[in-house]
Amino acid sequence: MQNVMNIAKSVSYMENHFAEAIPVNKLAEISNLSTRHFTRLFTATYHITPGSYLLSLRMQYACHLLENSSDSVSEIALQCGFNDSNYFSRQFHKLYEFSPREYRKMKKII
Repeated sequence: MQNVMNIAKSVSYMENHFAEAIPVNKLAEISNLSTRHFTRLFTATYHITPGSYLLSLRMQYACHLLENSSDSVSEIALQCGFNDSNYFSRQFHKLYEFSPREYRKMKKII
């Protein structure tokens, strides 16, 4: 039970700092666990790796910005923690099957 509470601290940290580079060892440190044990417990608890969870937080925020701002895709990528807008676009397309621009266009029509 204590380990789950400690992992919740790292989840809270990710939710508040997702736009920053967050190495797994920092999350493990926040949880007072070794990196290996943290990764194993996180994955067992959330059924997703810490890196994938962080990516999903970033993508959710990207969708919000694409729908509600006029910022460029490059600016949105930076705001979501991506240093490379091309990498951001590839990851976005892989997850949603639309480019960020296509997603924005589709949401403006609806």
